[in-house]
Amino acid sequence: WRAIKIAIAGQSNFPRLFASGFAILLISQIFIHIGMNLGLLPIIGIPLPLISYGGSNLVTTFIGLGILQSIKTH
Repeated sequence: WRAIKIAIAGQSNFPRLFASGFAILLISQIFIHIGMNLGLLPIIGIPLPLISYGGSNLVTTFIGLGILQSIKTH
């Protein structure tokens, strides 16, 4: 939820759009993964952010979180 707070406090369009897009990406991955575990959605190869070990996804998530932290400090 902190990404949404960063999006609201953004000073221009890019920080707002990036933070809200990244928050939507994480939330959608979480809900898809929960749906797969409950048997509501078909099983696809989306790892759970920050928990599952999916090499390139983990690196991409950390890069996105780093950019969010940079947006927050500036």
